[in-house]
Amino acid sequence: MKRLVLAAALALATPLAQAAPPTAAQVDALLQAMEAPKTMEGILAQMSASSRQMGQSMLGAAATDEQRARLDRVMQEQDRMLREAMRWETLAPIYRSVYLETFSADEVEAMTRFYASPEGRSIMAKLPQAMGRTMQAMQPMMQALMQQVQESLQKELAAPPAPSKAG
Repeated sequence: MKRLVLAAALALATPLAQAAPPTAAQVDALLQAMEAPKTMEGILAQMSASSRQMGQSMLGAAATDEQRARLDRVMQEQDRMLREAMRWETLAPIYRSVYLETFSADEVEAMTRFYASPEGRSIMAKLPQAMGRTMQAMQPMMQALMQQVQESLQKELAAPPAPSKAG
């Protein structure tokens, strides 16, 4: 019986022992194959366009020139803050750390081969567009949700405070 338990334990431990962690160089090669900085730039551009569209939609057709100018200033400042916070120099160490902790060396190598392939490069080139289109399609749903959240918050804040249960 002891031999059976030992054999089972060894059999279960073998795949874990073989899953070697990747090196930083392997992860860097993956990020390069993914063209991660370029992809992030495309994603930021799509996020910016989506935010502008949502802001204009919230203003409505009856917005004044002054309101549109104020929205434009706010959007420019948000773009600046987003791009500053999401600089690749800031994100790269985060990606590297997460990938090192999450994937095995074999998985990183497999992803690198895929993203270096014509199909992988094509997918990465289309990813920002796909994300932008997804965000655009979700926009009406998010606007309705934001309206519900705002109404719920206003209702809660307008309600008299609950009596305290001191005693």
